[in-house]
Amino acid sequence: MTISFQQIIDEFDKFDASFRNPLLNEKFLSDAELAKLLHIDRRTLKRYRQAGKIPYYRLNVKIIYKESEIYKLLEENFHPAYTLE
Repeated sequence: MTISFQQIIDEFDKFDASFRNPLLNEKFLSDAELAKLLHIDRRTLKRYRQAGKIPYYRLNVKIIYKESEIYKLLEENFHPAYTLE
């Protein structure tokens, strides 16, 4: 039985991924991912950051957002539709 070097690497990656502990059990979103999720332009996200309306983390030039903080922000700013009764 012959195993290629690539097969060994692939198996190691699977094994390694199963033992990774996510950072603080949190998911982080990139600027592009959050803009797509919210259906807004990345420039709008920049304006939100500059106005202090949205929490974010800066790693050198990379901007990331903690998914749980974004969902919390959305929940806190939810306004139900008006109903006529």
